[in-house]
Amino acid sequence: MLSWLTELAEQEYAQALATIGIQPQHLGILTLLEAEGPLVQARIGERLTLVKHTVVALLNDLERWRLAERRPHPTDKRAFIIHITSDGLQRLQQAEEVSWRCSQTFFAALTSEEQQLFHTFLTRLVNSKMGHLHDERS
Repeated sequence: MLSWLTELAEQEYAQALATIGIQPQHLGILTLLEAEGPLVQARIGERLTLVKHTVVALLNDLERWRLAERRPHPTDKRAFIIHITSDGLQRLQQAEEVSWRCSQTFFAALTSEEQQLFHTFLTRLVNSKMGHLHDERS
């Protein structure tokens, strides 16, 4: 059921973001740039676990829409540094509003107390699994 619910949530979220002209992966890049500042393309791929050609395609979209821009790296002639633009920051704010509304709609079948419990249980599961992953890698 969790897998099915996750798939439904992903579909609804992607549809909601489409209303402002972006996909979840575009939002991931904008969110990363806003949080960490300008980054080289390769670092974006590493942080979001995306392959190079996917990063390039997504950045092409963001640049075409004037949400991000590539600037030459000051010391590495082969690299570009990606910057979020003021339009990108505005789109990010729109996405946060869309995300909030989408979340409200998706979880409407639960009371606020049930939503909090659900969040608490999911957080506990994630933390438990992340601990196991860390232990396995050590």
